[in-house]
Amino acid sequence: MVRQDAEAAIARSKWPILVTGFGLGAILDGIILHQVLQWHHLVSGYRTADALAALEYNTFWDGIFHLVSWAIVFGGLLWLVQSRSDLREVGLRLYVGWTLMGWGAFNIVDQVVFHMLLGAHHIRMVDNYQMYDWGYTALGCLIDSHRSGDHTEPAPPEGPHEVSAALCDMDTEASLTASPLGRRSFRTDAAALRPRCQQGQRAPADQHSRPRVVYP
Repeated sequence: MVRQDAEAAIARSKWPILVTGFGLGAILDGIILHQVLQWHHLVSGYRTADALAALEYNTFWDGIFHLVSWAIVFGGLLWLVQSRSDLREVGLRLYVGWTLMGWGAFNIVDQVVFHMLLGAHHIRMVDNYQMYDWGYTALGCLIDSHRSGDHTEPAPPEGPHEVSAALCDMDTEASLTASPLGRRSFRTDAAALRPRCQQGQRAPADQHSRPRVVYP
């Protein structure tokens, strides 16, 4: 039951992580390709930035693109906060892998929607733009295909109640005795640490469960 709950928690955490990675991929695209390299703007295919008015037009739509990207990341983070209890079952490797898959998904969506369907821009506004467009898309497919194998992680360790259920019940009889200084000292009867097993049940050699303490 504990393992099934952990797998369900991991599955619920996947989509908010993917959405966050998608938005981060869009922000990375805007920073590197729009601003640092200045290879294109969001609507360079409609109006080239060869004059001040055209540059202002392109910059405005770049700002809209960045706002939408920021909103996607913010929404993904809110979704993650709401499912923060499920994130305890997600390891770092799986978290990073799904974030990268979201980034790769953005590359693919960008190619299909903005490059091919809308013709709003290309990765680099040059004559041989196809080489850059499909190289960009291939990077996204490579990321998604590589990280798609990270669906599962080793099953989480069994909970304390499952371990206890596999062990025989053990009693620890303890008593509290008054010390000369008026404090209480804890005394354990080691002889009482004998497993109480049913007939035909064998106590395992390695006991991981905590003994039950019985106070008088």
